[in-house]
Amino acid sequence: MDFGRIRGWLMPAPEDGGFDQEVLSLSHAGLSVVGAVEIAIALVLLIVHPFPRPNLFLALLGIATIAASRFNQAYESGRLAGGLSIFAGAALQAVSMAVFGADDYALGGITVLLLTLVAAIPVRPLQALALGGGVAAAYLGASKAAGQARGHFVFFVILALLCAALAAVLYAQRYGNYRSYLDVLRASQDLREAQARLQLTGNAATMGRLSAALAHELSSPVGALSSAVDTIILLSQKQAQLPAADQPRLLALQEQLRASVKESASRLKTIVNRMQRFNNLDEAGTQVASLSELITEAVAIVEPTIPAGSEVNLDLSPLPNLTCRPQQLIAVFCNLLNNSIQAVDVRGRITVSAQTRHSQIEVLIRDNGRGISSETLEHIFDPGFKTVDGRVATGNWSLFNSRQIVNEHGGDIRIRSILGEGTTVSVILPCPT
Repeated sequence: MDFGRIRGWLMPAPEDGGFDQEVLSLSHAGLSVVGAVEIAIALVLLIVHPFPRPNLFLALLGIATIAASRFNQAYESGRLAGGLSIFAGAALQAVSMAVFGADDYALGGITVLLLTLVAAIPVRPLQALALGGGVAAAYLGASKAAGQARGHFVFFVILALLCAALAAVLYAQRYGNYRSYLDVLRASQDLREAQARLQLTGNAATMGRLSAALAHELSSPVGALSSAVDTIILLSQKQAQLPAADQPRLLALQEQLRASVKESASRLKTIVNRMQRFNNLDEAGTQVASLSELITEAVAIVEPTIPAGSEVNLDLSPLPNLTCRPQQLIAVFCNLLNNSIQAVDVRGRITVSAQTRHSQIEVLIRDNGRGISSETLEHIFDPGFKTVDGRVATGNWSLFNSRQIVNEHGGDIRIRSILGEGTTVSVILPCPT
């Protein structure tokens, strides 16, 4: 016989401090249930029992148990207090059976009390067996002292075994539920970490596209500025040698060059401000930003990736400033715009519009691309994995992550699409009051 297995069944002892705290919490909460059941049984038996004294004691016991549950000091000893309360009430009913002969009513009360203990308080099987055996012993002793027959002793033994079996099942279920809860917490933590990594990846991709866009934008004003400066230097060298008749033409040319320098410097200042803004966004966290500017910057970022022959049109009505994490929203708009760019063919048209409706700001991104099937649309925000060119890659994670970001800003993303006609993505954000 495997005594170790029997011992493990009777006295399960998971080595987990967290579950010990769960047992204490459940036991403390179960005291109120135990007390309420004791009072209810006492009230029922007072109606049908010809000897009220034992039932009054049971009612007082229930009141005391409920009162004990209101004290924080009972938190550490909730299981012991509940067990003692149930034992006292059940033993009292067993003695009343032997002394007063109220077999039918008392048997029902004892059964309900023991089952309540097992259901409300996470007792171990051996504890439930000992408690049931104690009630049987109380009945046996009272019957012997009163000179009564001991016809219900077998019933008490069977009841004790039943309570032990139920305690074993419920204890295992509670521990299993606790482990499942921990697994859910770990899975939630892993998901948050995966979202953070994906967001970093998305931000890196956004910064890469920004770098490409900035390089494209920088080349034009830098070239114009360099050419204008070289020309001004050359004209300055020749100005003293030219006759007076050519001086007005030279001055006019210098004025044009100075205007070109000023325009180039202004464009460079705009680009530098954009770069500085991106560098400070992570540190700044939430801030007040213009949603129109965020959308415009997102379009500028993805502009180098727009296929030849396609175009992106902006139709932005005046929008209020929004308290948000600007870089995150720019990343969202870049992801959505990139999806539209990938969906359109030659002569593709993408329209970005935004307007305020009641207490919401709605940003619409429409394209005349391939569209999305209804089957795919149902699971468009579900993250997963797919095989691309023999490699396992993530699928829908950018949309999933984008929706999470918008949800964190108090909004939502909705997608409508017709296969072969195009897609409309609606980004809804709360309008500041």
